[in-house]
Amino acid sequence: MATPLASKPNGWSTRLSSKRLSSKRLSRKGFSLLEMLLVVVISSLALGSLSSFLVQSYRGMEAVNRPLRLQSSVETALQSLSQDMRRAGYHHFSAHPSYFQQSTLSVIWRDDLHQLGLIYQDPNQPGSSAYFHLVYTLEGNRLIACEKRSNKPLTLTSAAKSTRDSLCYSVFDPNALAVKQFSAHQEAYGSAVLWRITLQVVDSRNEQFVYTLTRTVVVNNYETQ
Repeated sequence: MATPLASKPNGWSTRLSSKRLSSKRLSRKGFSLLEMLLVVVISSLALGSLSSFLVQSYRGMEAVNRPLRLQSSVETALQSLSQDMRRAGYHHFSAHPSYFQQSTLSVIWRDDLHQLGLIYQDPNQPGSSAYFHLVYTLEGNRLIACEKRSNKPLTLTSAAKSTRDSLCYSVFDPNALAVKQFSAHQEAYGSAVLWRITLQVVDSRNEQFVYTLTRTVVVNNYETQ
């Protein structure tokens, strides 16, 4: 007669079930609060170090690029002035140059005001009889430019005034560049005049960066160069 198998005690099966439930709970358990805090702290430190590195890199690039950018700004302004100077006196419909009102000059330099004015008819608009006036004036540390178009020549004084229709403006951002010198000198060569324009500008943040540029322009009063 076969001997019946002994049945497992009920307590053993209960303990087995408890262990299985405990293992399931452990497997389902996520990060603890302490672990989450550690992850947050480590991530914050890593992001802080990365941000500091990026800021320092940006400042280093800015320190290198700023002088070059400011010098380029000064050169661009002088190039634009030189182009206008070459057009000074140009006239579409007459054998004589365009002159300022009450003057026989197409380019006027006033040393007492550090002011340079010029007048011409736009060669890109041959059908227009309007005169273009451009006046640069050194006011403190700013170089102010006034542009005006008129059907007749204006005086230098009226062309240098800001109006509702023709607002004057600062050539350079005063927070970036301060103008220390603006001067013009002329030498006559027959019907042509040789002008030397000098512009000295310093970095408003670092006055060690000084930009002194000179342009030589020939004005012949009759045609563009």
